[in-house]
Amino acid sequence: MSTLDVFPLETSAYLGDTQHLTLPQHGAYFLILITMWRAGGWIDDDDCKLARICKTTPLGWRKMAPVIRALLVSQDGKLTQKRLLKDAEITLARMKKCTLAGSLGGKAKALKNKETDVATASDSLFPVENHPMYKEVSKKEDSTVGRKRTSASVRFPQEWIEPDGPAFEFARTRGWDDLKSRTEFERFHRHHIGKATKWARWDLAWHTWVDNEVKWAAQRAPRNGSTIKDQRAQRNADIERALDEAILRERTKIHAPPVPALPGLDKDGRVNGGYR
Repeated sequence: MSTLDVFPLETSAYLGDTQHLTLPQHGAYFLILITMWRAGGWIDDDDCKLARICKTTPLGWRKMAPVIRALLVSQDGKLTQKRLLKDAEITLARMKKCTLAGSLGGKAKALKNKETDVATASDSLFPVENHPMYKEVSKKEDSTVGRKRTSASVRFPQEWIEPDGPAFEFARTRGWDDLKSRTEFERFHRHHIGKATKWARWDLAWHTWVDNEVKWAAQRAPRNGSTIKDQRAQRNADIERALDEAILRERTKIHAPPVPALPGLDKDGRVNGGYR
């Protein structure tokens, strides 16, 4: 069986059983064990097949067969090894259990997704105060940790905007008028429709949007009567001015005149006021 890829080998037990084998016998015995494992624990008790498994001739197999067969168990035309058969049965039972659990888990997940889709398409999406901007968050008990978990999120509700609804009431508490509220709500709607965003509480997502816009508007506000663009231009001008001054200082050092020498006498005894 191709699913049994990892062969469990207890080195102490193997070496204890095979101390008397020669090198060719070791190779033949080990190839038989691997073939048995991949076949689920049993192989045919046929000399021709066993010779091919051991990569030897029928004559070579007949010479080593008595020693190797002494380590195996023959039953109803099949060969196996006692410890290997036990490990193979345990591994196959574990794999079958995992496969069954995965199948049941997949069915449960598919059923859960189907129920979620039905709930999303129903009119019970906005039951709180009969207003479409709220979604009832269904809760279920988690038996493992004894706490409650919220259900899956949903996409943007299609009937959410009401000029005098709670969404605009919250915006008014942040100092927005109706025009500003409607403009930002349109941006909020387009943004999340385009990104296919999912939220369990769209009212809280709108609150976060409003608070962030208020914060960013304060950061974009002019400072000291100047805009952000003016401040950047002034900063760039200051940097250029500092660079020009540094370059001018370096040029002045390079082209500075030599230091004049103190007046002295030349070889004729006359005062020499020239430069060195």
